[in-house]
Amino acid sequence: MKSSFSMHRLFTRLFHNKRFTIPFSLIVAFSFWIILKVSDNPDYKQVFWNVPLSISVDDTVISEMGLGIVSDVSSQKFTVTIKGPSYVVSSLRPEDFQIKASLTEVNAAGTYSLRMEGVRTSSKTGYEFSSISPATIDVTFDYFDTKQFTVTPRLIGVSAVEGLIVDTPVMADSEQNTITVKGPRSVMEKIDAVGTYAEVNKTLSVSQTFDAGIVFYNADGGIIYRYDTDGKIYDAKDNQIESTYLTASFFNAKVTAPIVKKAVVQVKPTFTHLPDGLLPEQIVYRLDHETVTVTGTPDTVDANTVLKLAPIDFWSVSPSSTEFEVSLTMPDGMKLTDNIETFHVSLDLSGYTEKIFTVTDIRTTNLTDGLTAKTAVSIRNVKVCGPSEVLATLKNSQLYATVDLSDKTVGAHTVDAVVKCTDSPLVWQVGNYSTTVTLSGK
Repeated sequence: MKSSFSMHRLFTRLFHNKRFTIPFSLIVAFSFWIILKVSDNPDYKQVFWNVPLSISVDDTVISEMGLGIVSDVSSQKFTVTIKGPSYVVSSLRPEDFQIKASLTEVNAAGTYSLRMEGVRTSSKTGYEFSSISPATIDVTFDYFDTKQFTVTPRLIGVSAVEGLIVDTPVMADSEQNTITVKGPRSVMEKIDAVGTYAEVNKTLSVSQTFDAGIVFYNADGGIIYRYDTDGKIYDAKDNQIESTYLTASFFNAKVTAPIVKKAVVQVKPTFTHLPDGLLPEQIVYRLDHETVTVTGTPDTVDANTVLKLAPIDFWSVSPSSTEFEVSLTMPDGMKLTDNIETFHVSLDLSGYTEKIFTVTDIRTTNLTDGLTAKTAVSIRNVKVCGPSEVLATLKNSQLYATVDLSDKTVGAHTVDAVVKCTDSPLVWQVGNYSTTVTLSGK
């Protein structure tokens, strides 16, 4: 009883104390207001402006069909009205939901009016999407194709100092000689070639590499799209645009402007297997192109005033074989500007004849110690060539053949034979010959 009386006196004092009753009254009033607000207005509405659209065809049936979006949907903004209990709606933030487009009706290339849908992206529930404005948007879809192109490097406004010239630009990175491009079929069908673009406007004394953008050309050589090195995109009328809906293995490249020297240089034939008594300068010949025009680095061009043709094997030369088509061996750092694939060399063998012999004198060289060699008795039908006065009296006994037995071991071997003349260093074999040699231990 005493306890109940004490509690009663305590509450009586509190409710007669303004310091308690005023805050207490406010709390009770606010609680009743909340209760009434929730019960009387359960559908509180809140408007969100400038909500972006979330749309993607990745990992969808549309993507499997090869379709992609070719409309600017990234700039589209929506006004979203959400309704629900005020304590729920008032706690919502823009990151709690997304606006997505329904893709259920998209089944081919074309433009579709897509219905907008609100999608929850957080654990907050208990609210509805009252309205989305605009409720639909037009989106264009197209098939996406992939093609590979050879990149043609181009630089604008490059010149060279006096005495030098600007050679054809080259891609600094050989892996960028080709480019893979993917985009809407309507655009890809127009692309005929891909090149680089950079406005240099410089006079150079040495080769230099520049940053360049990528340009897409149509079949007439007109620009479809141009990508600048700073990422800006321009259309055929040089107006800046936001997107081309194209993707590529690269949109920036490094292009080298080669600064070279141009010169006219002499061409000379070279020979292998010349007989010991015949010097290259003693050979009389005619060339269909005695000089050629070349370009290259200044140092390389200055160091190569004469260019050598690929060697002619003199073992294939005889009075019945004097005409040869030979390629030119170019030094590193130089290239031929003339459109010449091969050079015609005509040898003058006036005063030379050819004749068939049998060689019975077969000599060995580089025989391993401890081994003996037994050669074949002879090498028949050996054609040799030489001065007419020498061959007129040449006998079989004046010819011999040497065989190299380096690294040969016990057993029978077929080895190449080199035929020479004991009495004239101007005689050479015509053709290739071989013989058998049997090696055994001593």
